[in-house]
Amino acid sequence: MSPWFPSSPCTTARCVDVPMRAAGPLRRALRALAAVLVVLAGVLVARLTWGTARRRVTALWSRALLRALGVRVEVRQGFAFFAGAAGAASSGAPGPEAPEPEARLVVANHISWLDPLVVAATMPCRLVAKREVGSWPVVRGLACGAGALPIARDSLHGLPGAVASIADVLRSGESVAAFPEGTTWCGRGSGTFKPAVFQAALDAGARVTPVALVYRESSGPRTTAPRTSGTTRSWRPFSG
Repeated sequence: MSPWFPSSPCTTARCVDVPMRAAGPLRRALRALAAVLVVLAGVLVARLTWGTARRRVTALWSRALLRALGVRVEVRQGFAFFAGAAGAASSGAPGPEAPEPEARLVVANHISWLDPLVVAATMPCRLVAKREVGSWPVVRGLACGAGALPIARDSLHGLPGAVASIADVLRSGESVAAFPEGTTWCGRGSGTFKPAVFQAALDAGARVTPVALVYRESSGPRTTAPRTSGTTRSWRPFSG
């Protein structure tokens, strides 16, 4: 196992839950059509130069795609959430007119391919992505338009440059989101956060905001993204 390509013990046979509910064929078809339309719209918009509007457009597009897929996002903030205090909950992603937060490094666990969409829909930021994303059709254009920061995970020599790039973005006033585990886990366990992105926050003098992502379907937690109408819950336990 390469230290630059971490792996988790999670496998489809061991960890993937059977869906609690199955959407009917008509609903699946409508969601697929809606998702395709949102993606095509994103490809067109990604060709434009947004400037300071890029983060807001990315957040709106992410929310639209999640909505098309039938995923609802809830944000719960504060330590009180872990004790079950209802007052700690704040449902829904912030609106487009929310006050502009200070630049910070956002770090989260990694469960699903939906994770970047959830984070981008919840808080304006630029996402750290593996360099391979730049070779994927369609996704490449969307990632570039959203200002994704590519990292070559297999290059030790390129690591200082990647850290410097993230630090420069933080100094410019833009937040950066990363998934330091380096691979997906099912949510029942978690991997070790790699230190490189934290060094960027130290170099830039930026705060770090940890985020925990949990997927739920009906009343139970899931080990994968919801396959029907479900809820993605993310909460920020603290910042510092």
